[in-house]
Amino acid sequence: MGNFIQAGIEGKDRDRTKRFLSTVKPFSIVLLSRDFDDLQDLKALLKWIRRLYRIELGIDEPFIAVDQEGGNVARIREIDYLPSNFAMGVMGIDTYSRYSGLIAGYQLMNLGIRWNLAPVLDTASNVDNHIVMERSFGQLVDLVGKLGLSYIEGLQGMGVAATAKHFPGHGYVLEDSHEKLPHDHREINSVFNGALPFKLAAKNGVRATMASHIVYDAIDPDLPASLSSKVYEILRKDFGFEGLAITDSLDMKAISSNFSVREISGLVAKGGPDVIECVDMDMAREFFEELNKKTIHQLQNRTRRIENLIPERKFKFSPPSEVMNWISAGGVRWLRRKNLSPERSLTLIFLNSTFVAEKSWPFKLRSLIEDRIKQLDINLRVTTLDSHRPIRNDQIIIIGKNLHLGEKWQIIGRICEGKDCVFLSTGMPVDSGLLDKRIGYIYSGGEKYESIIAAIFVILGFFDPFVGTSQC
Repeated sequence: MGNFIQAGIEGKDRDRTKRFLSTVKPFSIVLLSRDFDDLQDLKALLKWIRRLYRIELGIDEPFIAVDQEGGNVARIREIDYLPSNFAMGVMGIDTYSRYSGLIAGYQLMNLGIRWNLAPVLDTASNVDNHIVMERSFGQLVDLVGKLGLSYIEGLQGMGVAATAKHFPGHGYVLEDSHEKLPHDHREINSVFNGALPFKLAAKNGVRATMASHIVYDAIDPDLPASLSSKVYEILRKDFGFEGLAITDSLDMKAISSNFSVREISGLVAKGGPDVIECVDMDMAREFFEELNKKTIHQLQNRTRRIENLIPERKFKFSPPSEVMNWISAGGVRWLRRKNLSPERSLTLIFLNSTFVAEKSWPFKLRSLIEDRIKQLDINLRVTTLDSHRPIRNDQIIIIGKNLHLGEKWQIIGRICEGKDCVFLSTGMPVDSGLLDKRIGYIYSGGEKYESIIAAIFVILGFFDPFVGTSQC
């Protein structure tokens, strides 16, 4: 029953991956950043997968999928993509969102990736929900619907299937479903109102919808949405969705800690999702074995939806990359303005330890940023927060995701004492209050080269498209 499984692989372990694919033959493979080192390696991996399916296994090539949301959730960093949905929502311009879909679709299609597990249509109603906030277009249902639909139109216009997620909305709970099973206690009208962006997407032809691992007490108090036939019935009948319904990954702890593979397989076989996603290869094999024992409900409908997943490409032009750079720069926002001078020496401090792991994308990103600033003939020093070497320069920019601050805010306070210092957050600025008010604070819109460089240029006063301070 690999026809109904979207599986993760271990792209760097070809032998193990080949054994898995030869047995399970999943109709779709979802790629993660761990599966390849760079764009050249990714292209080689995709070529290897296609050859394995077409020549060695003698079956149709799988649909290759990826979570290319934007901001900090982008599995392929080497191609262009939008800043975070949060940054797009702050700008609030549907033309930008549509263009972001266009360029993401164009570049994914050229790689042979025809399915993007985006956009997130969750409304960010709970400001303490850090797993959703940065990935949401905002707190207003109408704004989320408008920007989400624009992105879908651009993406699918380039021949790449979009996925509205996480139905009927992950933004109202506090817990992270990667770690535990959340419960949404709202009454039914509130659930329906918060899910209006999904209804808009369904009515306008989004090709796939992903269900969340959340229990909605007003709909089905016994099962999470991803496993509840009642939730999928609402999606089909009340929201008019005719595309492919898929679960979020079933190896997430919200599911794997509460349900067995046999229980899940039984629920899936009876009805509900057309496809299950499971990033873990071993667990995906277990699902394959269990589903082979079941009679699949509505088999013909599921097969038809899979066959109709990929949209026809409508637009033949190549979107200009410069526009995406301008959009990325537009997502930069001051919380506390503090300009630094390019005439004085500057130290960049990277907060996250991944910036020193030489094969990681953050390390490559760090090198790109360092090289670009040095081209400006600025006296620059680059270090990390855990370095014990003294900071002699009196101008400092600290770069990192704010959620990595933890207790480091105290170290930052000591380093910045008596110096001109700005914290450049690549994540949601929810922890800005931890830092001393004398430390400047700017939000880049994601861990993206163009976004971070734009923020640095704003800090250094090279350009300033904003009047006064603009709160995120």
